[in-house]
Amino acid sequence: MTRLTKTDLINWADTKLSEGQLPELIRRLIIASNKTLEAVVVPYGNSVGRSGLDGYVRSSASSAYIAAGESVWELGTNKEHVSKANDDFKKRTNGTTRFRQNELTYHCITPRHWEKKGEWQCNPGPARQKVVGYWKEIRVYDVDDLLGWLSDCPAVEAWFSRILGKATAGLRDVNGYWENVAKTNAGIMNAKVLLAGREELTHRVQSHFADPNGMQKPQAIACRSPAEVVPFAVASLIDEGNETVIARTVVVDSRARWEQLIVEESELGLIVTPQVQPTREELQHAFGCNHRVVYCSETGDWKLPRLSEFAVRQSLVSSGIGGGESTQHAKQCGGNGQLLLDRLSGLHAPANVNGSRLDDRVKVACLLLVGWNGEHSADREIFAILSGMPYEDVEASLVADANDPVGLLFRAAGHYRLLSPELAWIRHAPLITKRVTDTFADTIRYVLADDDPTAAMSSNERFLAQFHGQRPEFSGTLRQNMVHSLAIAGSMGPTRLRLDPSMSPSFVNWIVQSSLKPLLMLCWMLSNATFIPAGHLRR
Repeated sequence: MTRLTKTDLINWADTKLSEGQLPELIRRLIIASNKTLEAVVVPYGNSVGRSGLDGYVRSSASSAYIAAGESVWELGTNKEHVSKANDDFKKRTNGTTRFRQNELTYHCITPRHWEKKGEWQCNPGPARQKVVGYWKEIRVYDVDDLLGWLSDCPAVEAWFSRILGKATAGLRDVNGYWENVAKTNAGIMNAKVLLAGREELTHRVQSHFADPNGMQKPQAIACRSPAEVVPFAVASLIDEGNETVIARTVVVDSRARWEQLIVEESELGLIVTPQVQPTREELQHAFGCNHRVVYCSETGDWKLPRLSEFAVRQSLVSSGIGGGESTQHAKQCGGNGQLLLDRLSGLHAPANVNGSRLDDRVKVACLLLVGWNGEHSADREIFAILSGMPYEDVEASLVADANDPVGLLFRAAGHYRLLSPELAWIRHAPLITKRVTDTFADTIRYVLADDDPTAAMSSNERFLAQFHGQRPEFSGTLRQNMVHSLAIAGSMGPTRLRLDPSMSPSFVNWIVQSSLKPLLMLCWMLSNATFIPAGHLRR
């Protein structure tokens, strides 16, 4: 059910803007609610006011609000809606042959309350100077019908609610989401900026939502920075510009709306934010209702690659950003789309400022680990060592943060990961102290030295060995992400991370070097290659 009210629509109809927006609203509703459309002509915006019909639609099958076959549409926001309807009906009836009327359904639309619309529908036109029509069918929709129609089309409802300045809880329309995340000093950036070097996956996402043939299973996109998945998916749709897909697709960022939408039968496109954390059963239900779903997962058939620096620079220049500035943005983002968006917004959050309610000591542990398995006892112990707090005491706050729209964490199947690791480091690195880094250096050496006893085994042998308890002490999630943490620190450097002034400026070089030196020395001895100090790896 729509959250909009009759008063909302009637008040909107009193504004000048409604004259151009009503045709766009009807166009979106038509496209969103009938999959058998063959032609839709409903001019809007600056095209409103031209002579001729307000709309023409041809559909091979009917739907709740659209008749099968050909139909003509007359729209108006006038307070004197009956008078307007009479004038339109007289003009269209006199200007259309009887034979042609027999082939057409006549639609009359007003966002006003029409108490006697049923009577008019049975006996249309002015009472005096009666005009006899021979239309195939006559339909009248007023404010009550429009509210019902909006209820059937969540993506259009989200768009229209935004137009009215009324947020739709848990839902964002594709256009509105993109306008929000893609704002730069030069205007709305080109969607290709977030697709640079990701063309193959972009085409897959576009086909997933647009393919009219058969059901499409929900698609998980795996990414080292989960916060990138939704902006990338939205950018893919914006770049393609498929009007039908955009009219049926929403970004879902609350569990309540997700649970509500997956049981609907309107075949929606659903781009799910990491905080929603859909379950396997919910995804199966969405698949059964033929919804097209894209969501973020720890693992998935689709992997989101890092951005191409060269292609990002080209796209930024095409968006109106200067060559020098584009080069700097492309280089500094390091292939991370979320970090690029943060830089382009020009509204960088101050250090230590974020909506996350986690204790600062817990934030530091999250930064240094980047990701871990919350159901793995050894991983939990490492987290407790770095945070200085028993894992059991912070577990509830970690779960709450992963469910918080402004939290730091993504959680799936018991595994945790920073939503945007690079961005989190930039914002929270000043919380890191010398004591914690000393502990981290000792800890990571121990974790990375943890040998996998099954590494040289065949797949069958590995399965049996793991069944009998022969496995690494720490999870692969922890080991991979601790290395990721070092890579972030080494690539960004101490100046950019705005470290605590009490710490040595060479902290980043030291932490990377002290953590990896034993491993690098071993590689050097094995390969007889020249040793490269960790401090130079940033270059």
